[in-house]
Amino acid sequence: MVLTTEGATNSVEAVAFSFLTDDEIRRSSRVKITSPILVDFLLHPVPDGLYDAALGPFDDKSLCKSCGQTSKHCPGHFGHIELVSPVYNPLMFNILSNILQRTCFTCHHFRAPSKEVDIRTSQLELIMKGDIIRAKRLESIIPGKSVDSFNPDEFIHPGDGDESQCYSAEQLGENWTSLQFSEAMSVLRKLLTKKHKKCQKCGAKNPKISKPTFGWFHMNVLSADETRADTIRSVESETTNDDISLGGGDTTDVEDITSAGTAKRDKRKKEKLSYKLAEQNKLSGSLLPSQVKGILELLWENEARLCSYINDIQDQGFGKKAGHSMFFLENIFVPPIKFRPPTKGGDNVMEHPQTVLLTKVLQCNISLGDAHLNKSDPSKVLSRWMDLQQSVNMLFDNKTASGKRDVATGICQLLEKKEGIFRQKMMGKRVNFACRSVISPDPYLAVNEIGIPPYFALRLSYPERVTPWNVVKLRNAILNGPESHPGATHYADKVSIVKLPPKGKLLSLTSRKLPTSRGVILHQGKISDHEFEGKVVYRHLKDGDVVLVNRQPTLHKPSIMAHIVRVLKGEKTVRMHYANCRVATVNNYLFYFFPFRDLSTYNADFDGDEINVHFPQDEISRAEAYNIVNANNQYVKPTSGDPIRALIQDHIVSAALLTKKDTFLSYEEFNQLLYSSGVSMAGLGSFYGKHGQKVFISNSESEMFLFPPAIWKPEPLWTGKQVISALLYYITRGSPPFTAEKNAKIPSNFFKTQIRKGKRYTEDTSKKKDKPDEDKLLIYKNDLVRGVVDKAQFGDYGMIHTVQELYGSNVAGNLLSALSRLFTTFLQMHGFTCGVDDLMLTEGKDVERMNQLKSCEIIGDSVHREFIGVKNSDNIDPVTLQLNIEKKIRSNGEAALTLDRKMTSNLNSRTSSGILKKLLSEGILKPSGKNCISLMTTSGAKGSMVNFQQISSHLGQQELEGKRVPRMVSGKTLPCFPPWDCSPRAGGFIIDRFLTALHPQEYYFHCMAGREGLIGTWVLWVAYVPHRVVLVEYLSAWFSPFNR
Repeated sequence: MVLTTEGATNSVEAVAFSFLTDDEIRRSSRVKITSPILVDFLLHPVPDGLYDAALGPFDDKSLCKSCGQTSKHCPGHFGHIELVSPVYNPLMFNILSNILQRTCFTCHHFRAPSKEVDIRTSQLELIMKGDIIRAKRLESIIPGKSVDSFNPDEFIHPGDGDESQCYSAEQLGENWTSLQFSEAMSVLRKLLTKKHKKCQKCGAKNPKISKPTFGWFHMNVLSADETRADTIRSVESETTNDDISLGGGDTTDVEDITSAGTAKRDKRKKEKLSYKLAEQNKLSGSLLPSQVKGILELLWENEARLCSYINDIQDQGFGKKAGHSMFFLENIFVPPIKFRPPTKGGDNVMEHPQTVLLTKVLQCNISLGDAHLNKSDPSKVLSRWMDLQQSVNMLFDNKTASGKRDVATGICQLLEKKEGIFRQKMMGKRVNFACRSVISPDPYLAVNEIGIPPYFALRLSYPERVTPWNVVKLRNAILNGPESHPGATHYADKVSIVKLPPKGKLLSLTSRKLPTSRGVILHQGKISDHEFEGKVVYRHLKDGDVVLVNRQPTLHKPSIMAHIVRVLKGEKTVRMHYANCRVATVNNYLFYFFPFRDLSTYNADFDGDEINVHFPQDEISRAEAYNIVNANNQYVKPTSGDPIRALIQDHIVSAALLTKKDTFLSYEEFNQLLYSSGVSMAGLGSFYGKHGQKVFISNSESEMFLFPPAIWKPEPLWTGKQVISALLYYITRGSPPFTAEKNAKIPSNFFKTQIRKGKRYTEDTSKKKDKPDEDKLLIYKNDLVRGVVDKAQFGDYGMIHTVQELYGSNVAGNLLSALSRLFTTFLQMHGFTCGVDDLMLTEGKDVERMNQLKSCEIIGDSVHREFIGVKNSDNIDPVTLQLNIEKKIRSNGEAALTLDRKMTSNLNSRTSSGILKKLLSEGILKPSGKNCISLMTTSGAKGSMVNFQQISSHLGQQELEGKRVPRMVSGKTLPCFPPWDCSPRAGGFIIDRFLTALHPQEYYFHCMAGREGLIGTWVLWVAYVPHRVVLVEYLSAWFSPFNR
């Protein structure tokens, strides 16, 4: 549509749903549908049929009879079917059944005691007023009293005298809230769940009502004596009430009045008795909707106070209440043709399911009408009436069709579940101007950019207004057409919207509608604005546009961020920098008590994850996306201020290799690294190039400061630290330099271990302990003076975080993007490969490792001896030892926990001392400075020392739920071990390593611990996410009045 600047003339305050009365249906209807025939022999709609022209155009060529519009502009009009006899409302049938089961057919009151009905009515009135606490108190107080002593006025109108009027939703000036509705339904449920065989008001015994099929009632006949007794009791009650109402006049002749009154009363009693007996005979067998309607009408008169609240609960709305008629249908709405169009496939036409069901209702209605006109046999009328009820049931809900297959879709099925209108069409699951794709990583993109494949760029458009400054660009877009990027899909002006063809003269003709921009700069103010007014070109998505990117589940604010578009020619998937998808490592303790505390922005990986991309369609949205929602602005968590975007894995390794002391670069390598960092792309407007290319050409204004070489002879060489310094100078140009100091993860002597003449040599740093070394990074006035860049520089208060705090989020985002490209290029130049020799230990250290691990076997025997109170010097048979252990554990279950803790503590102290403590730093075959595995784990790039230990040294103690491997009832941890074995190996202590393989028992123990970790993570996720979503929705609703 053409963009308009018209303001809103009306505002919606509330939306409510209610039942339409028969009068409202007839007034809203355009035509009364009477013919079941859809079209004639010429395929023209039949008048008064389901395709009547008054309901809307039948096809694209015809016009609407009601509004005269074509199918594109006609909103559609409703019709109605007038039923010959009323039927039950299928959606209210179960509620009607509950009410009918608790209604007395003799006095037409609820069968419950009158005082109980008054109590429930008083509770509903208090709930309607909003006083739920007093209603609850009324529920708790009344059972302690006698029901007869209850006075509702003392709870509802304390101190108001005899005032006891009934309030409804309109009288109180408000509608039901969700809390009021749930409490009111609870009160009604308590009233309608109690069953009384006899009416507590008149004492009559009521027949049992059954449901042979859904939508039909059957009443079991009482015996003749019971029927006559109930009828006589009812007549006597009504006659007495009539005498009371007529006996208030003044007279003097008491005898005449008595004799005359007795005669009249006897005559009236006989007449009513015969009439009631006849009515009771009619009620036997099937209970027709017309009969039930009469019963409910009397119930609504006699129990007006309680029934008014049933109206308010079931018929929430602001209009006229439908009353007891909401349980019945006498007219059925027929939706417009545009909402039930026929499906055409070649010569075959398939009718919409709603049309099929409406046709069935029409046929059954006509059949029942014919039976009434012909005065057919009552059984025949009853059968056709049941057919009409069944067809109406299927129209509303096809689940009510028992025993039938391939039933057409009912109204309920069109609305409910995932495929329904609400969830599929109205709850944000499907939107326009959006795309969804699998994501792929691209380290050459900036962290706030997103790579869009041409397939999406050709189909996403933006309505850009024509101005003197963009008219040339938009004219070229029109000439390119919809299939050539960057092109346009539509052109709109005040008259119409034109869809552009792929090729042809229409493109050039449309481009000529745009005015010329000649003389705009030289003759400002002389160009008439009306030439550009109202003209809009729907151009393609292009480089520099801004889009909103979202990955579900949306757990926090950075799950939706704005990214700058780069259309990448030849790509098939959406591409983005992985810094937006980083998943932080959380240890088990923090994960258990604070799940997802280090949640990243999108929390995605690239193993098939998909994201949604939304293209804003107006300038205000684009401005907010550029300046507020921009991905660079989401560098820190909104809750704690900790950084959530960083470089990881290969980039950390490359950074450590580049910035260590002995890395030197030639003039060509130094310039190539700076060029590949792409810093000239950091500023807006500082680059140009063709659409789709990844490397842009630098402007002459973007020259970088060239450092003097660190070494002049024999050839000029630059250090890796100078590359980082040059980058920092360029990124912060125009601002004062900064100084920062931060501890690194890599220790000071990591790169100082070397092999000279076949022997391992490590530089002695004991004399320099007080002097800072490479383990502490120092940036002095933008110069990287000392230290190695590792994972610590991308965390809290590291190099990137410092730049973000001092220079802003955009500068930090540009630095992160430049470092990503720089480290990628350097790693391609340097190379990095992990081999088996990185995992090997020296022969002497390996022997010492095995000896220390084997010494752990003694710990099991000593700890178990101490557990049962036997000294190490005492000789005891192994069988006796096991029997004593079993006896103590079975007698005291808590003692097993103490034994487990003692074993774990002793084993950990043994494996964390001696040669095992320094094995991975001093015992590896390749020195740490050249060892790729050691560099990965130490710098924080990937893995930890635990992973390195499990590969090269030993796996250690395996734990399940914080304890050692539990024993079975037999006392064994696995069938291969003896019962109550005291060796550490039987309890899950593994001295094997992955490098030289595991024994089957150890492998099984390790799988048990690994499975527990997976299950624990999944359980925490399932338990945490719904609460997180509910909390976010609650905070948005209550604490963010300006939330968009």
